[in-house]
Amino acid sequence: MAADFLEETAQLTIHQNTAYSWIWKADPSRNFLAKTAYQLLLAEKMGENEDRIFMDLWKLKIPSKAAVFARRLIRD
Repeated sequence: MAADFLEETAQLTIHQNTAYSWIWKADPSRNFLAKTAYQLLLAEKMGENEDRIFMDLWKLKIPSKAAVFARRLIRD
């Protein structure tokens, strides 16, 4: 990711006295959301199938101790 970032920014030219703003391309609203950042990081780290498993675990209405145990079973 870092190499991609450096490659993209190497082609940019910064002009003085021009208003700039940041946008978050990972979300359609263009605003940074922790949720989309988390999903982006998960997608980079794991395959799509494992991502769905974790999303299903987040939705469960069970005690956190049980959820942690379930995650360990899935990874092993």
